[in-house]
Amino acid sequence: MAYTDATFIQPKHANDFISRGKVRNKWIEWSTHQQVLLKRSTEDSIEWHRRSGRPIPFWVAVEAWDFGALSRYFEILKGTYQNQILERFGLSDARVFARWLQEINLLRNRCAHHTRIWNQVSPNPLSAVPSESYFTALNLDRNALTRLYGLVCIIWFLMQKIAPRSNWINSVADLIDTKPALPGCTFASFGLPAESGFPRTAFGI
Repeated sequence: MAYTDATFIQPKHANDFISRGKVRNKWIEWSTHQQVLLKRSTEDSIEWHRRSGRPIPFWVAVEAWDFGALSRYFEILKGTYQNQILERFGLSDARVFARWLQEINLLRNRCAHHTRIWNQVSPNPLSAVPSESYFTALNLDRNALTRLYGLVCIIWFLMQKIAPRSNWINSVADLIDTKPALPGCTFASFGLPAESGFPRTAFGI
């Protein structure tokens, strides 16, 4: 039941603060939002706990969360617990990871609402990536970090940690290489460094 316990949350996010003349509390706001998600969920596991009158444990509750709730929960966690999560991905910078989650959440929302994503420039670009061999080999420039290609690189990095047998990147590469030759629809607008298509060799495919 850790997700209901404010002792896991950074004190600055568990305390009240004033924003535009209103009293706010990020922990209470997050808790209220996730409770709404739980109440409207029809997941079998959640309904079973509800019917039996049992508290809903963490690994069941997350089935009802949207990506925004997940992203915000990581942001308000104490550094100790953030670091435990980061360690599983071989990362060390909580701020960088939080930005990744925010941008992935925005991408998910754009896809869900059928919004344009190819020539989409992020208002909050991914300002940095870890100095790992994976990212070094990709040589991501500012254009890539403000567009979908940068996010594809980050998602694949995470996918390799979570699902090492996934061939998701192959499907992405195949889809991108079928891009029609339309005026103004360039590979650069996707964030690719060259107009030769998806750099398969950089990903080892």
